[in-house]
Amino acid sequence: MNPVSRSVALGRLILGDTRAKQCRSTLVALRLCTLAVSAQPTGLADYAEPRIKQQPVGQMVGIGETAIFKVVMEDDSDPRPIDRQSRIYDPMFQWVKNGSKLEGATTTILTIRNAQPSDAGVYYLAINWSHDRATSAIVTLAVVASAPPAIAAHPTGGAFLQGRSVTLRVFASGFPAPKYQWRKEGREIPGATADSLTFSSLQPADEGRYEVMVSNPFATVQSSSTTLTVLNQLSTANAGAPAIVSEPQSLVVPPGDPAVFEVSAVGAGVTYQWFRDGAALAGATQPVLSLPAVSAADMGCYSVVARNDAGTTESQSVALAVPADEPSHLVNLSARGYVPAEGTLTVGFFLRGTGAKTLLLRAAGPALSQLGVEAFLPDPRLTLRAAGFATPWRTNDDWDGGTDRETVAAATATAGAFAFARGSRDAAMLATLDTKDSRAFTLQISPAEPTSAGAVLAELYDCTAGNPAVCLAGVSILAPVGAGERTLSPGFTIAGPSPKKLLIRAIGPGLSAFGADGLMADPELSVTPTTCHTPIARNADWANSAEITTSAAVIGAFPLAPDSHDAAVLLTLPPGGYTVAVTGAGGSAGLVLVEIYDLDR
Repeated sequence: MNPVSRSVALGRLILGDTRAKQCRSTLVALRLCTLAVSAQPTGLADYAEPRIKQQPVGQMVGIGETAIFKVVMEDDSDPRPIDRQSRIYDPMFQWVKNGSKLEGATTTILTIRNAQPSDAGVYYLAINWSHDRATSAIVTLAVVASAPPAIAAHPTGGAFLQGRSVTLRVFASGFPAPKYQWRKEGREIPGATADSLTFSSLQPADEGRYEVMVSNPFATVQSSSTTLTVLNQLSTANAGAPAIVSEPQSLVVPPGDPAVFEVSAVGAGVTYQWFRDGAALAGATQPVLSLPAVSAADMGCYSVVARNDAGTTESQSVALAVPADEPSHLVNLSARGYVPAEGTLTVGFFLRGTGAKTLLLRAAGPALSQLGVEAFLPDPRLTLRAAGFATPWRTNDDWDGGTDRETVAAATATAGAFAFARGSRDAAMLATLDTKDSRAFTLQISPAEPTSAGAVLAELYDCTAGNPAVCLAGVSILAPVGAGERTLSPGFTIAGPSPKKLLIRAIGPGLSAFGADGLMADPELSVTPTTCHTPIARNADWANSAEITTSAAVIGAFPLAPDSHDAAVLLTLPPGGYTVAVTGAGGSAGLVLVEIYDLDR
């Protein structure tokens, strides 16, 4: 990317798209000016062109700090007077921000004291001669809120063979950038001040408990402790079932490129078998699975089983995503949750695009008896509202009590949902929603008899999934979560030829900002493909991830506190079905909001 294009991209990131467009016009004009100057006829041997010895450097500073941009000219220390006969001219300097001159900024040094977010932008120094004009490099200033360090991913140890290269790594954020100090058994390791700690040839003396201190001027946090165990070939002979010490990782690979999954396990006589979507792959019996040129047919969920005479161990599930030109869409959501007496389970969703979308909305209570659920809600009621409207858009109590029962039954069959019995007190409705009226909606499930309570299955199906003009851009579920019948396990389906990038959050403490109480203090979430046995992702504390913060801002989701115990993951998933499981750390219970956002725009 050339400097002008890179600066435009940075301007869009820091300033927002509108201001970046303004900046872009100035930068394009600047490039045209530079090209025009380069085309000037030569022959003036005594003309001294402006020459920059040192360019300014882009910076990121905290709010209230000082930023300094400096340009050094080759002849800056001995400016010459105007001499039109020898055609040597004094320079005139002017700093430019976002295409506009900065008042009084007419030297080669620009100092910005007590920097504020409004100072963020794109800067350069214009150097004017009566014969010519030159400019410095175009640089950016980012002004961010100072933040204490937060650990996004803690170091992970394990059992490793002697002589192997092993790296412990921590991922942390904060501003100013944090510093690191690794410790073993509580004592500092001299020189171990990077974000990783590498053992080039692991030895028995390296066994022990490790953690890392992460600090900046605002705070110091300690990672969780992890243990390194050193194995030799003799010790593994009686180690029992294989232990997986290095898991495979999910991949996003363009069509035609190679994909490589790798697992590492220790144990005696270990053999391997790779699986895709639960089916064994013929001949895939090595620690490394190589796909030389991937296509859409290779997309799916992969895992590997390591086994020996003592037992079997399955790896985590991983995804292979292969992008395609045609987009995919979220086409359904289902969530089993608990509706308390005089309470509700609330499903929210919003639409992207222009036009109408027909949805099948259901609340299964008595029908759950077919699935072996005994403590079901005996008579659920559905209430659909558009955001900002107090009056319900539509309601339904008993699904076949209205005139549209036949169309509901037909839509149920088309969607592949299980049928409700005639005369049952399950609720369902068909709703055609037009984005010109509203884009955001809530679906509340409540007991028809206020004193009753029980488990319910909320379902949302896109009946016009083939219409790409309008699609589901996000769904959410708000419900009390606990053990037994209070389990919350939303499921969703991605339909189409291409993978989809999603932000999934389980929010407990973060709801306190809205005045909610009875919140789950520390929710944990996992995401598991319906074709695999093990989760593809897990998270307990979102740990102030910069990528998650940016993604939430882009989609319009409310921000989470940097040190909250809410959970969040970013995933790129192939088409298919997935289940989100939400639990409380230590078996705790409380109110939780689960959100699933489509980040593809």
